[in-house]
Amino acid sequence: MAPKAIVGASMRRLIHMIYGVLKSNTLFNAEIPMRGLASQDSI
Repeated sequence: MAPKAIVGASMRRLIHMIYGVLKSNTLFNAEIPMRGLASQDSI
């Protein structure tokens, strides 16, 4: 991927996490977003 595409994808993921925390009105739990990374190890 191009460096700008990687930054854009990271920013999008972060915005989704922030929105989820605000929408659910709960504290951020770092274990939840890290579960999906196991399938992305090959990237």
